Amino acid sequence: MKLRYFAVAATAIMAAACSPKAPSDPLEASLNAAIAEQVGADAKISLNCFARTDSVTFAQLLAARRKAFEVKLAQDTKYYEKYKSQNMVNNAKKHQDAIARTKAILADFAKLEAGLAGRMEEIAYYDCAFSGQAQTASGTVALDGYNAVVTPAGQVMAIQAGTKGIHQGLGKLIPGYTELIKGEE
Repeated sequence: MKLRYFAVAATAIMAAACSPKAPSDPLEASLNAAIAEQVGADAKISLNCFARTDSVTFAQLLAARRKAFEVKLAQDTKYYEKYKSQNMVNNAKKHQDAIARTKAILADFAKLEAGLAGRMEEIAYYDCAFSGQAQTASGTVALDGYNAVVTPAGQVMAIQAGTKGIHQGLGKLIPGYTELIKGEE
């Protein structure tokens, strides 16, 4: 249901923001370069509609990652209890190990927050919606209903049709997050 409201809101924002003489956005330029890289360096990219639909701060991103690990902890705990009660030792042990690892990661989230002190309210990334076309030597590629995740520095993190799963893997934007997940320090 929430996704449906997002789609309606994104469509409304795009309709309002898309005009033939809209000023060029630095994020749009980064997106053009990323699309050209994907479809071919010789491609001529023409976006007839580009809109920033949302922005996410480091605080919001960190909170979302924390919540994902809390959900994982709850699931692993549920399965641990289930397998333990059924005397399925190997399965219970697997989930017990996962619980310990997830608790350690959650305990270290304070380090990530400390590392981001003073930057928590900075924008981590923008969600963008766009449509247009890419003209290549082999033909035209329609880019209707596409979305992208772009950092304020212009790094394009994801491009895809639709929004499902577009935010996966964005924890890597948090300094130290990847090392935390891999268990490195």
